Amino acid sequence: MPVVWSEFVRGVYGLVAGRNASRDQIAEFQARALRSIVRHAYERVPYYRRLFDRAGLKPEDVRGLDDLPRIPITSRQDLQELPASDLIVWGVDASSLLTHRTSGSSGAPLTIRRERFEEYLLLAYRWRGHIAQGRHPTDREASIGYIHDAGDGRGHPKEPLHERLSRFWKDCIDCLLPPKQILERLRVTQPEALHGTPSVLAWLAEEMTDADRRLIRPRIVSCSQETLSDSARQKVESAFGAPVFNNYGAHEFVGVASECPQRHGYHVSDWTLILEVLRDGRPTEPGEQGEVVGTALHSYAMPFIRYRLGDLVVHGPAPCLCGAPFSTLLSIEGRTLDMIRLPDGRSIHPYAVFGPLVESVPWVRRFQVIQERADSFRVKIVTRTETGPDALDRMAGAIREALGSKVQVETELTDQLPPGRSGKFHPFVSLERLNAWRQAGQSL
Repeated sequence: MPVVWSEFVRGVYGLVAGRNASRDQIAEFQARALRSIVRHAYERVPYYRRLFDRAGLKPEDVRGLDDLPRIPITSRQDLQELPASDLIVWGVDASSLLTHRTSGSSGAPLTIRRERFEEYLLLAYRWRGHIAQGRHPTDREASIGYIHDAGDGRGHPKEPLHERLSRFWKDCIDCLLPPKQILERLRVTQPEALHGTPSVLAWLAEEMTDADRRLIRPRIVSCSQETLSDSARQKVESAFGAPVFNNYGAHEFVGVASECPQRHGYHVSDWTLILEVLRDGRPTEPGEQGEVVGTALHSYAMPFIRYRLGDLVVHGPAPCLCGAPFSTLLSIEGRTLDMIRLPDGRSIHPYAVFGPLVESVPWVRRFQVIQERADSFRVKIVTRTETGPDALDRMAGAIREALGSKVQVETELTDQLPPGRSGKFHPFVSLERLNAWRQAGQSL
């Protein structure tokens, strides 16, 4: 695809303007970018041509942000079964684009494709958020995550250049290694910046010795991909002696929001996407929980317009209380697919019940809840100290009381709960839902 240079220049303008712009300037920028991406998608991307035609919409019907609700929402499931030629601009060879594949933990993996200039522009915006939190471009960094294989010439996506180059100043450590080996690597690297998922960082914090706490002293710790609980933040900050900043991203948009340096929630990346927080199809008010729907403003190779991300957040005020002009999120709650569906018809998020309940018990180190059937739960627990069957029975009773009398709860002690293959730790797993996906023939 020929580079849309006018849009690239517009993107660089937003990168330079940053927090020095006003809310009105950001809204005007978003409206212009929205009109441009809608027109482009309708004229050059088959999926969006069909979507708009079915809705009886023309590009000129979308003049500004107030017209967004007229555009039908797209989900990952809508896109995952379609050929690449339906999702990217006409006449472009999909193999010429950079690719990212979602982990598929939701049961619906998707390949995202971008031009290189789009990729690097979005990465620059994400880095600006890190710098606002205190990161330095020259920081020696250790990143703990799942280490995937680079392209091997047999049809696998090739690792982007920026990721290969970053190896020179970043130590990438496989999260599937035993914690002692990870800590040994950190003692050697002596990182100034440390990155990982909240569960992996909290897991390491629990395993650190006094010597580790003296030797591994990053200036800043950042995390992403999972919900960061207050207890996990306190645990990691205490162990590493550094502030922890959470960042919210997605392959479809790269950076979605970065934690406010003054801890007033999260700054939305307003220069790169239009973020809606919806509840039952309507926009939420500040302080209200809803689902994220995003429109990418600089993704022309493979547009994402009113794309349901599947994440639950709490809507915040705009501008931020710190004085930055960005719209905000007060918290990142998790994914809608993580919701527990109970026999009485309720849907609740695991953290809402199990977090406060289990973390209030001093002998619990980590836990994982497995929903084996709609009315049957198994809770796997790693303990700090030895405990007897009476304590486990009391915990099972408390969980049963929280979930309702119609469910069965069993508790099980285990030695460890390592992260999964994607590098994420899943505190809640629904075997019932996974089996349903497998029976439906969906890739996991």
